Amino acid sequence: MRTNLLILFMLLFNSISIAQNEATVWYFGDSAGLDFKTGSPLVLTNSAMHAEAGSAVISNKSGDLQFYTNGKDVWNRQHEKMPNGFGLNGSQILNQNSIIVPLPGSGNIYYLFTINAYYDSVGLNYSVINMDLEGGLGDVELKNRFMLAGLIEKITAAKHCNGEDTWIVTHDRFDGYYSFLLTAGGLTGNAVQSFTGNKVRSDIGYMKMSPASNRIALPLNQEKLLVELCLFHNRSGKVYDPVKILARDESVYTYGIEFSADGNLLYIATGGRAYKVWQYDLTQETEEKINNSATLIAEGNHFALQLGTDGKIYIARTNREQLSVIHFPEQLGPD
Repeated sequence: MRTNLLILFMLLFNSISIAQNEATVWYFGDSAGLDFKTGSPLVLTNSAMHAEAGSAVISNKSGDLQFYTNGKDVWNRQHEKMPNGFGLNGSQILNQNSIIVPLPGSGNIYYLFTINAYYDSVGLNYSVINMDLEGGLGDVELKNRFMLAGLIEKITAAKHCNGEDTWIVTHDRFDGYYSFLLTAGGLTGNAVQSFTGNKVRSDIGYMKMSPASNRIALPLNQEKLLVELCLFHNRSGKVYDPVKILARDESVYTYGIEFSADGNLLYIATGGRAYKVWQYDLTQETEEKINNSATLIAEGNHFALQLGTDGKIYIARTNREQLSVIHFPEQLGPD
């Protein structure tokens, strides 16, 4: 098993509370995979996918694999490419190139969202996978339906407060967030737009939603301003009240971002002149106190971070055959 890349993957949601079993199986990297169905992750070596950058994978409510993608092609649970599962408008040079969301109220229809920020006019697209096709193995029923251009490689999802619908959130090249709502009837109208005032300087790293779908963290990678932490209103789709997370070292950028399962702690992995993992206490009341709570967790070869269904945070390491693990991410500091 080889990861051979800087990234880990982009799962259905960044939360174990939203879709526990749907995030049971992970496929990423160069034929790498994990299965959390028994609780602890088991190594999988049956993936047919080479994901040079981002990827997405979805299981059903019972935790059984449905399909996976690298943003360009789609493989079914038998690790065969779907008949129409090629030529998607994602990009293999993007960290976050795809995300899969079940159509609310349907057990067999999935929306696959892809981003290609390298070619600005391609932008955000969606495709529809119908699992009733091909004898239950699924196929791409609709492909590359255009949604929005002028975006960066950022996409995440959040549960609506009604517990049924799902927000798909992305970001433009300046200071704009765009939230699209997926309901049982499909995508509803135009995006909800939010502008925070802090611009993205360098398009690198992962945008993440908190497990409770009430906070969103975005890498800005300005000289001193690394991350923007905002509140997310999961009824309206609005993003507001940004908090600035400042750089602790000179000439660094943010790559991996993840929340603890309870949403109280934020983890940031930096690169550049200092490869470190920092922890921030989000229970602090002010921006200054949140920044002052920064605790160094690790140094070295650490990149993308992903919360597992076991509550641990897994960390990709470039050109390594192993992942790193934060075993107790809800505990402060050395604990």
